[in-house]
Amino acid sequence: MEQQDRSASSGTARFGYNGKLKDNDVKGEGNSYDYGDRFYDPRVGRFLSMDPFSSKFPSWSSFSSFGDNPIKNIEIDGKYFVDANGNKIDVTIIDGKFELGKNSTPDLREITNYINESKSKTAAEEFEKLANNDTKIHFNMIKEPVENKPVKLAGLHRPHDANGKMLDWDSQKGGFNGEPEYIRDMDCNITGYKEATISIFKGNITDKVAVAKSIYFKIDLLVKTDVMVGTFTHEGDHDTNIDAIKAIKDKKPGYDVYKVVEKPALEKQKKVHEEIKENRNEEKK
Repeated sequence: MEQQDRSASSGTARFGYNGKLKDNDVKGEGNSYDYGDRFYDPRVGRFLSMDPFSSKFPSWSSFSSFGDNPIKNIEIDGKYFVDANGNKIDVTIIDGKFELGKNSTPDLREITNYINESKSKTAAEEFEKLANNDTKIHFNMIKEPVENKPVKLAGLHRPHDANGKMLDWDSQKGGFNGEPEYIRDMDCNITGYKEATISIFKGNITDKVAVAKSIYFKIDLLVKTDVMVGTFTHEGDHDTNIDAIKAIKDKKPGYDVYKVVEKPALEKQKKVHEEIKENRNEEKK
């Protein structure tokens, strides 16, 4: 409780408790902190709205925070696609199609349109998972051809470290060239990456690549946009497959990066292409 003639000020600092942004406009200086999905009032030591993840923890109060241990734990935010400034992009479903908020990036709008047009249930499910999981996700389309090494890539998923740096995959060690920052639950179990970037190398996806993918997946007449939707779903699985995320971190004896990480993503990718083909065949009838 504030007492008369006794107060302290942090001057012009914009961030305070837990490193969160101060919202000084409504309740005065230092009396409200923006946690993204809800606001914290330090005067009473509580959040003023329900935890958006409360359904995942039915044994806890929906107004609890910090796992009831503010010394050990911090409250996370996230759970969204973000624009160029790191702001959340709202995703809604209208008449069975994804609609994006006004601040959505041109690249995210483009891949969303391709997913809507594909009518692939698997691609739509993966997109919805990404839009509602705990990871802050950046998405971009690389328009020009890129000479990735050792091969030209169609897509890439890169988690970020605690400093926000994107981490590249090191195929020799079967892991990333740094330590990703993870989200953990109240028991310290990993539930995902804190932040990640998904890239589609549009300039690398040529007609010749579409033919090669048709042969690889044994599905006739894939076109470039089909490959982009399949690739997005593949890279999205690297962000939502918690078993794969844990396996990459732990690297237990017998760890097989293809079996644990790539195979599930490839299976989803193939299913997307099969659904696209089935939908086209239905439209022709």
